[in-house]
Amino acid sequence: MSLDDALSYLEQNPSDTLPIAGSTDLLPRIKRKQVSVGNLVDLSGLSELRYVKPEDDKIRIGALTTIADLEAQLNDTAWGKILNDAARKFGSPNIRTVATVGGNICAASSSEDLIPVFLVLDASVRTIRKSGTREMPLQEFLVEKRKTALYGDEILAEVSFPEPSAHSACSFQKLGMRNTLILALVSVAAFLETDETRSKITCARVALNRLKRKIPQRAERVEKELLGQKLDEATINSAVKRLGDELALTSDYRASADYRCEAAKVLFRRALMDCWDSIARK
Repeated sequence: MSLDDALSYLEQNPSDTLPIAGSTDLLPRIKRKQVSVGNLVDLSGLSELRYVKPEDDKIRIGALTTIADLEAQLNDTAWGKILNDAARKFGSPNIRTVATVGGNICAASSSEDLIPVFLVLDASVRTIRKSGTREMPLQEFLVEKRKTALYGDEILAEVSFPEPSAHSACSFQKLGMRNTLILALVSVAAFLETDETRSKITCARVALNRLKRKIPQRAERVEKELLGQKLDEATINSAVKRLGDELALTSDYRASADYRCEAAKVLFRRALMDCWDSIARK
């Protein structure tokens, strides 16, 4: 099946058809009867949507790029480090060979590791349907838990983000019940950029798998707290306190709200310290 074939079929059957690729999230949900679907369109063979490439001062990643493909991004750039780090903490080696970037984003839940990472990279997504394409910020694409801005005859084609400067650093921190094959109880991603002297923070982005809702979000009050500040321990302490004020979590069967809040602050501190160390070594 070609991409054009897939889009034509979706256009003709928009209400009862879902696209699939690795299916590591969707098929288990179908088996548990959490999703009802009439037909599935397998996109996994569309090699034109599988790539990681720099282009026009952006890093572009095809939706069918696998987590293993991200794990292979062994470079010393800020984006390469955080994508590789998130990929290594994702599922198992077998899952990483079939799970895709697009599938992880479209799952739109707090258990998806890549969404906080792409949020701090200031990512946008490009969607495609028979009648044309759309591009929007990732934050707008994520509507609510398990709901995106995709139309019924549309697929996610690409995620892209501006290539970070040499004075920037990223970090991804994740906590679960064990070290591998885990869903995150808490995950935190951070992006910091400084001036040329590495003393003042000129850009800060922070995202958590849960902040106030059950989908990943940016911590905008914390970002404002960091902006323009000196990158030192006092600034980090103040930002961690601000995050505690911004969190509004709820308890569930996996963890209490209090535990998630305390864990989030610990992971956030680790992420900022990691960024600080990376910038200091450049």
